[in-house]
Amino acid sequence: MGLYRHRNGQLAGELLAPEVLTPALKPGQWATLRVAVTPSTVTLTRVDTGAKVTAAGVAAGGGYVHLGRSSTNGVAAFRALRIS
Repeated sequence: MGLYRHRNGQLAGELLAPEVLTPALKPGQWATLRVAVTPSTVTLTRVDTGAKVTAAGVAAGGGYVHLGRSSTNGVAAFRALRIS
């Protein structure tokens, strides 16, 4: 599980904090994730395991946050997405 910054025109993302290993999901299984953004940090938490990765010294560029996932087919799936 990791946090990356993606810049326009660059294919590879820039790793913002060390990745955290989490148990693999089984096919069809969903993971509940929580993303917390402050003016200077971004934290990603996998709720079922408590695993957490935080990138400090990172400002959300222009007030935007992008959610995506690494996959072989480029498909990202979200359900019950809440923004508060």
